[in-house]
Amino acid sequence: MSHALFSPSAASRWLVCPLTATLSAKFVDTQTAASANGTLHHEIAADLLERDKDAKDAKMQLYLDAVREVPGQLYVESKITIIPGVCWGTSDAYVVAPDKLTVFDLKWGKSMVHATRNPQLRTYGVGVLRENPMPRDTPVELVIVQPNATTGWPVKRWETTVDELLEFRQEIIIAVERSMAPDPVGVPGPHCYWCPGKLHCVEYLKNHARK
Repeated sequence: MSHALFSPSAASRWLVCPLTATLSAKFVDTQTAASANGTLHHEIAADLLERDKDAKDAKMQLYLDAVREVPGQLYVESKITIIPGVCWGTSDAYVVAPDKLTVFDLKWGKSMVHATRNPQLRTYGVGVLRENPMPRDTPVELVIVQPNATTGWPVKRWETTVDELLEFRQEIIIAVERSMAPDPVGVPGPHCYWCPGKLHCVEYLKNHARK
């Protein structure tokens, strides 16, 4: 499966900046040693969960335990569609129970990532609900497990509801429509740091020159 134009991992950019998705698509996003290491550990985690095996590494076991302690039907490395044709991705793991939905994201890097209103995880939540419709008042827990984080707790949780995620879906739709419109304009900000096309963005260069 090719990369989505609006990938969940880049949601923090394209939800804010109309230009970043189409501009970034013109450039090759090369894999770094850190991203390759992250991919490897995601594959290991998925394999252990699917075979119901424990890890030799205590950090990996932390993730496995966090997922396994949630009762319900477990889905691992599932292809998730948020908006057909433009927005999709692969969810690390999620658990569907009659009275709750729990979505997990494994982060193997060291830089702190927060679960509260996390754009990537909320986007995955929207996709999971598309595959598994639930009543609007159903609680949803979004969980980031980051065993190598240098600060904060390694397991971070944010409680929300199906209703909130359905409202967030409308934000996604608006952001995609804005980006697909003729001549989208770049909106500079902290999110530019991760944009592959930033050096070709007029608004980014103007904003950077003022600093």
